[in-house]
Amino acid sequence: MVKRKPAVSTDVFDTIRYQSLTVPATREILQGELKDLFDYWTTLRGIRGIPPWSAFEWARVPARLVQQCAVVEVRRHPLDFVYIHWGVGRTIMQGANYTGKSVREFRPKRIAEKAIHEYAEAMTQRTAICVRTERLESDQSPAFDYQFLRLPFSDDGSDVHQILGVGLYDESVMKKAFAFYGTSPRTAIDLDAVIRLLDPDTCRKSRP
Repeated sequence: MVKRKPAVSTDVFDTIRYQSLTVPATREILQGELKDLFDYWTTLRGIRGIPPWSAFEWARVPARLVQQCAVVEVRRHPLDFVYIHWGVGRTIMQGANYTGKSVREFRPKRIAEKAIHEYAEAMTQRTAICVRTERLESDQSPAFDYQFLRLPFSDDGSDVHQILGVGLYDESVMKKAFAFYGTSPRTAIDLDAVIRLLDPDTCRKSRP
């Protein structure tokens, strides 16, 4: 288990503060559809240490999560994590499409550093990890909490070659995340449309 100290950083997004805790993922500690995705990863793994990416099927991922998923390819000599998949929900929420780019290019830089540590943890431990981030905030945005799941995959059953990451956001958390990344839609109508895109449950709840 790896416990992160409170982090403070200054970059173009003002001062960023958060606390996070990284632990091996188990079904008991995961929330909502993250449990189902973890179960699918566990089934793919079987008796192997790490499941093969070639066996992964997007159709098996809960619909609510697909648009929030990102996948990095692990590169070595030098070590780097390059996005080979970036969900449309992330593009909307974080204001950019990082497909084909290194995590080092992600902004704000402090969140890139946070992600690098988490990818390295999943690669080193060769197992799924759960990251609980609390009170992520900047000087310009309110604090929010979220849970993140990172799942390693392998081409040879030994080394980690891909890592899938996805966070779980409800409506209130998404609104705060938009504010944090400075991507808030200009009108309430736009915001409602985006939330329906990212969270199908919200749309279903609004129906009579």
